[in-house]
Order: sequence, then C-alpha cells, then structure tokens
Amino acid sequence: VARGELDDVSAEALLVQARKLDPNNPSVVRAMVRLYQSQSPEKAERYLDSLPPKAQQEFQDVRRGLELNRLDAQADDATRRSDWVQVTAALSKSLVLDPDSPWRVYRLANAQRELGLNAEADHSFRVLLQRQGQNTEARYAHGLFLARGERDDDAMRTLQQIPRAAWSDNMNELWARLQRRQLLAKARTLRDSGHEAEAEALLLRAPTTDDYLTLA
Repeated sequence: VARGELDDVSAEALLVQARKLDPNNPSVVRAMVRLYQSQSPEKAERYLDSLPPKAQQEFQDVRRGLELNRLDAQADDATRRSDWVQVTAALSKSLVLDPDSPWRVYRLANAQRELGLNAEADHSFRVLLQRQGQNTEARYAHGLFLARGERDDDAMRTLQQIPRAAWSDNMNELWARLQRRQLLAKARTLRDSGHEAEAEALLLRAPTTDDYLTLA
C-alpha cells in the first residue's frame, strides 16, 4: 500500500521490520530489491551485496539480472551516441554473465564491425555458435549480421545449418530476402554486360510487383 501511495520511505521501513521478523523469507528480500530497483539499479545491487553470504548465493540470479540490465542500459546509451568503444565494452562484460545470448552477441559483433574489427566480430559469433549452433535464434542472428555486411552467401550457409523444417518465420523471411538480392544482382550483372534480354527473362521467371518495377 505504501508503494502504491508512492511512499517509498514507509515501504522501506515496513520491509526492514518484516526482515527482522522473518530473516529467511525470500519474498521480503525480493520486495526490497524491487523497491530499490525502482530507485536505481545500483542501490538494489548494493543491497544484495550487503546480504549474508548464504543469502547472496540464494539470490545470485537476481543479482546477475540487475547487472545485466545495468550493462544493457549502458550499451543502449552508448549506441545512441554511436560510441562503439563503450558499446563493445559494456556488451563484452554482459556476455561474461550471459554468454549464450544471440542478440547480445549480434549487438557486440555489429559494434566491433563499426570499429573495423571484422575478425573480432566473426570470432564473437564463432564462440556463440560453438555452443548454440543448432539454436534457430542464434543462426538467425548470425545470418542477419552477415546479411547486413553484404555477405549473402555466408548468411545463406549459416541458415542452412538448421534443418529447413525447423526454420522460424524470421529465417524464412531472411532467406527470401537474400534470394531476391542475389536475383537482382545477377540481373544487374547481365544487363551491365550487355545481356539485357537475359536479365529481363530472369526477372520474369516468377515476377513480383517489384520485378515489374525493376523492368520498367
């Protein structure tokens, strides 16, 4: 009720009393973490760090989640500023805590590529795929990363590491987009080399509205 009335001071005092009455009640600790987290993630982290070692062990997942949220917020802020060095630093730390997150790896690899660290970006995904090679989300994230770098053949190869029947809608959509880019690239090459009729025939095999616009 105190929290509902935005009276954090009273809420904290009541939770402190509850903790004294029942020191081993995890619900009280979680309520205190939620209260402090609404004020600042750092305050919640300090509270968890102040608990006895046994309690810290019990709530290590909560502590890890708070730290990940803080690092993600730092990465978001640095991304808005296009500060790729700070993005890379924050995401590298977060991946120590959550190494199997495809989208953190995706963001890290893109930041590394912005810095010209292409080999490092590929390595980041290679480490992920050693553990998550049959994870559809990991393969989709890798394919998207490669497609953004105009490495379409590599993108298609990574998608093919998952059986087609297991593909997600996003994987199928990316595959169709890559196939279309390859089709247009081949048509442009034919036209530029003086084979316009062959380029037109290629576009008319299974034409879409976009194909007609390209022909026009």
